[in-house]
Amino acid sequence: QFMYAYSLYQSSPVYNLDQTSTKEAIAAFQIFINRNQGSKYVTEANQILGELQVKLETKDYHSAKLYHKIGILMSAITAFDNFAINYPDSNFNQELQYLKIESTFQMAQQSIPSKKESRYRDVVELYEEYIEDYPESSWITSAGKYYDQSLNQIEKLEKLI
Repeated sequence: QFMYAYSLYQSSPVYNLDQTSTKEAIAAFQIFINRNQGSKYVTEANQILGELQVKLETKDYHSAKLYHKIGILMSAITAFDNFAINYPDSNFNQELQYLKIESTFQMAQQSIPSKKESRYRDVVELYEEYIEDYPESSWITSAGKYYDQSLNQIEKLEKLI
């Protein structure tokens, strides 16, 4: 069972390719570990399992960033949210949550008038959560600019009413 899982691991490609064999290897290692708790290979299986999970995490990270980079803002925001749910302890979360603020701000700018205020308020809320979660972030200054601009836009929009 270990060698079967290991052969799937060996066929697992780099993160930017299709990860079907990576997912199969993860499932095979899980089965091996569950059925063979006393095996001398359990430690190695757990190490490999961790490596495979990092590969999936890296793929999802780059996919989310790609949506942002090419300007598919709603998909980027959804990908950032899904990433945070799937990988709550990831080191990438700080950056992706910053990019979520940026994407939400860009979406607010591009919105129809009836949705602008709501979306700028989303930016304000995201920023407040961000500084609470990542007070030492290297992106805090840039995020603060989106926050300030959003507050200014909300104020302007409220004066129009």
